[in-house]
Amino acid sequence: MAIAGLPTVIKYMIDNSYSNGIYDVVKLTGIFVLLIVIGMGAQYISQRSAWRLEKEFNLYFRENLFSVIICKEPSDFNKNSIGDYNSRLNNDIASCAEYLEYTMMIFESLISFIIYAIYIFILNYKIAIIIYLVALIVLYLPNLTANKFSKKKKKLLDDTAFYNSKIIDLLSGYAFINCFTYKNINKNYEISLSKLEESRYNFGKFKTFVNVLNGLVMYMINISSFGIMAFLLYKGEITAGIATATIAYIQNFMFPLRTVIDAISLRKSVEIVMKNVLLEISENKI
Repeated sequence: MAIAGLPTVIKYMIDNSYSNGIYDVVKLTGIFVLLIVIGMGAQYISQRSAWRLEKEFNLYFRENLFSVIICKEPSDFNKNSIGDYNSRLNNDIASCAEYLEYTMMIFESLISFIIYAIYIFILNYKIAIIIYLVALIVLYLPNLTANKFSKKKKKLLDDTAFYNSKIIDLLSGYAFINCFTYKNINKNYEISLSKLEESRYNFGKFKTFVNVLNGLVMYMINISSFGIMAFLLYKGEITAGIATATIAYIQNFMFPLRTVIDAISLRKSVEIVMKNVLLEISENKI
């Protein structure tokens, strides 16, 4: 809220008649500095809390998943290799941590999104309504790519687990490596590595497409707001200060909106992993 108030202070600076002389200059500057100090203090508290939440999250998930693994019956435990379990404790938990991070990003950005939306509405309701309508269209975007994104992420995690398992298996047989077995062992390694990197490339390629698509549609807000502001300035319905503050708010408004869209897409990509880990912990918890 503090940072969101800065463009409004700029608006008053531009439109102010300065009837009180230097007092108005000092007052506006003081308010500007105060808002920045409050914003930076809140940012520090927010980031420190995020690190603490990540610590507690990792402790809970790693401890519980490890307990589930070591308490398996021998027949169930031997269904997977040590490499698979190692991958789950590292890669799967990392994906779960990503899920938490994206969830928190969505909530944090939605709060910023609402605050900037209110400020824009206070400045000029006509501009605000146009921006709101376009934003509703933009927020629907993640649903178009969610399923495919999730499948590609799952494929990458599966191939990463296979690669890690293969490394452990091959290195465990180090004593048997000789001039006769070297080519076959190396070939097995190259196949698993190639499979992993191909999955990583396919995931990155689709992620790039999603990012570009989201960014392209975001410009719809710029175009629509630019057009309505130009028209209102032409009609004399808004001042230069309102136009300046609105431009600043639109940029700030777009940032949390873009973050929400990206975070929703990325969260959906690891949602299956998160559900699987939670299911296994809940079903086998002692």
